[in-house]
Formats: sequence, structure tokens, C-alpha cells
Amino acid sequence: MDYLKQELKDLETLQSSVMIPTHTEIKLYDLKNEESKDYELIKVKEVEPLKENASMSEELTHKKLKEQNKQIAEQNKEKLDAIKKQFASNLNDLFFNEERDCKLLEYKGFVVKAYKTKYQVEFSLSPKDNPNIAYSPSNMVYKNDTGNMFSSYNFCAEIKFDGFLKKLDNAITKLPEKIKELENSIETTKENIAKYTRLVEQKLPYPRLEYLQALKWDHKTLIDDLAKMGKDRDYKPVFNPKSKEVLKKMNAEKRANLVDEREEIKEQANQEVHRPMKKAANDDYDMGM
Repeated sequence: MDYLKQELKDLETLQSSVMIPTHTEIKLYDLKNEESKDYELIKVKEVEPLKENASMSEELTHKKLKEQNKQIAEQNKEKLDAIKKQFASNLNDLFFNEERDCKLLEYKGFVVKAYKTKYQVEFSLSPKDNPNIAYSPSNMVYKNDTGNMFSSYNFCAEIKFDGFLKKLDNAITKLPEKIKELENSIETTKENIAKYTRLVEQKLPYPRLEYLQALKWDHKTLIDDLAKMGKDRDYKPVFNPKSKEVLKKMNAEKRANLVDEREEIKEQANQEVHRPMKKAANDDYDMGM
């Protein structure tokens, strides 16, 4: 429960860190030379269609705006080409920088880092002023192709800037949705804990109480493992569900009880069969006397 509350607090901090500038601002790091460069892609102004009876002044203004937009678009293209080139270079360098955090870029109030293993690249977001908080969106984990798992294939080169930026924008946009999901998860967990606590406190004979307690223990174990995985990427949880063993034991006891019941019914049936025979034998004995 404490882990879920901390995760919720972190997501709320991330949400409050979102900055939406007038223009697209990106600080891109150069992994090879350990430098950075700021880029600003200017938003093109919308130019309304020229009216039929437009004055000469309006025509000149319209023409000037169109020329400005054309110039801005050309400048944006040059900047975007430079960003894509540097991004591709960074991803190529990332392939050879295994198992260490690499600061990739800054965008909308976040520092975006990359962490590469043999099997995947994971991107995470941290607020600029709070690097201790890191959020790794599920849509920003790029896995190595299984067919090339054990080769020298540079799967990082498959990550293109356009697709990457769309996923990054999507992850930032969906932060409020993630916060709501986590709030619901916390409420559900609270309800389950309260329900199990009531069952335990009632202290009534309940055949599945041990199973419910085992489920509660398994839930706590999973939450603890998630917390450890969040702090240590190399942590490999070994989860052996306690509830599985309890359920196995309950089923075995149930089968044993069924066998005992069948044996008891069989014994009773045998007694019923022999009772009339015994009575008849006694009657014959009395007549003989």
C-alpha cells in the first residue's frame, strides 16, 4: 500500500511538472561528445484566405505572412533534420553503452533518459528539478527482435525520432489517466484489506480463511517485488505463490474427505445387507429351541 501511495505521489509530481511552451522546445544531448544544444521549432501562424475585395494593404500583409511562414517552415525543417540526425547518432551510441543511464533530451519540463540492456531500451521521464523521480511509461520500452536476440544487430537504430516523439507526447498526455487508474487501484486494495481484516477479526470457522490469508500475503509479496524492481533494474523476483500451495492442500483434503465418505457409505450399505441375514439366523435358532 505504501508503495502504491508513493507511486501516486510521484505521478502527481510529474503531472505538475508538465510545461507546454508556445513553440516546441527541445534540448538535445550529444552522447558521444557530452554536449547539448537547444532547438526551438517555431509554430507557424495560420493565414486566413484573402478576401475577394481585399485592399492593397491587406494583400501585402497576406503575402508577407505567407512568406514568413515559408521561411519559418524551412528553418524548422533544417532544425528538425539536425535533431533527427543527432538523435540517430545518440541511439547508435546507446547500443554500445549497456546498462547505464544516458541523458537523451529535455522536453516539456522533463529530462528523458535511456537505459539499454541486451534485450531492450527503456526510456524514463524525470522532472527537471527532481531527478530522484523516474517514470518509465509502458509505451516507451523498445524490445530487441527475438530473431536477432543473440546477434550484433543494432536494434536501437530502429527507433526513429518521429515515432519516439509521438510516444513521448502520448505518455505525458496520459499522466492524468494514469493517476486516476492508480487512485482506483489504491481504493480497491484498501477495500480488499478491510474485507480480509474483518474475516480475520471475526475468528469464525471458515474453510477458505487460510486461502484468503495466503492470497493477501501473495498480494503483499507482489507489491514489494514491484517496489524492488523500480529501485533496482537488475532485481529478478522469484515468486512462489503461497495461495497455490494452500489451494493444493485444500483440494487434497477435499479428495480425502470424499474417499472417507465413500468408505463410510459402503460400510453402512454392507451393514444393512448383513442385518436381515443375522435376524433370520436368530429366528431359525429360536424356532429350533
